[in-house]
Amino acid sequence: MTPALRALRTQNLIKRFFYRIKHYRRIAIRYDKLACSCMAFAQIGFDSSCNTCLITDWLVNFASHEARPLPESMSVVSKTSEPLRQRRKQARPSELSAAALELFVEKGFSATRLDEIAARAGVSKGTLYLYFDSKEALFTAVIRDGIMPLIESAEAQLSGMQDDPEGMLRAILFAWWDNVGATPLGGIPKLMIAEAMNFPDVARFYHQNVIERGRRMVEAAITRGIELGLFRPVNLEQTVSLFFVPAMHIAVWRHSLAFCEACQQDPREFLENFLQIFLRGLRATEKGTHE
Repeated sequence: MTPALRALRTQNLIKRFFYRIKHYRRIAIRYDKLACSCMAFAQIGFDSSCNTCLITDWLVNFASHEARPLPESMSVVSKTSEPLRQRRKQARPSELSAAALELFVEKGFSATRLDEIAARAGVSKGTLYLYFDSKEALFTAVIRDGIMPLIESAEAQLSGMQDDPEGMLRAILFAWWDNVGATPLGGIPKLMIAEAMNFPDVARFYHQNVIERGRRMVEAAITRGIELGLFRPVNLEQTVSLFFVPAMHIAVWRHSLAFCEACQQDPREFLENFLQIFLRGLRATEKGTHE
């Protein structure tokens, strides 16, 4: 047999060998295949004098007969590893957006680099790019996944409180504090005040999906109170803006000058005090005049 023919037969035998490795156990994961491949190559001799691989009897027998499944002792990964890996992959975007939010609040949007976000999340920069292609995309994910579901929940809750406009305003204010202001999301108002002009697209997204929807909820509550005769007629645009000022103040303060205070004020107490003053100014008497 000529060397060329011998080489061709060797090549075909190796192809057949790996074909069986690929198909003999469809449920095997890649680490099991790798283990089998390594075991096969351990049986292939190498002749340094002629620089060729020597196909052994073991390899021939393996390729000529049905391959048996690997013993359990040789399985590198447990049967439960694939579901765990899948759950880990599904959680990755939220882990990256959480790391991005922390850095955005700490350093500012423009000063934060993508490699820093990846490092904070414990992944490579390449892994980050599998999910997000820019800082803007990360910030959008923070708003879409972190705040917008809270707004949808508040809108659904308020739909069943149409006869209690004061309760509606209380629910809006303290739901915002409990779910946004008192959480890492509470750093976003400071971030937007500082960075809005530098990143107008990001600012518009936040304004349209958070601020405008929040304003509509407050406006609906005040309008309902006026219709029921519980609130006096007011300038809606200005009154809605006034409602949000203390909430924005306490959020920005916590992430800026709050560390200077010797005695930290209780945010809920602060908001409750404001709400009492705000409602007193809105209330109407039975004759329709304000208190």
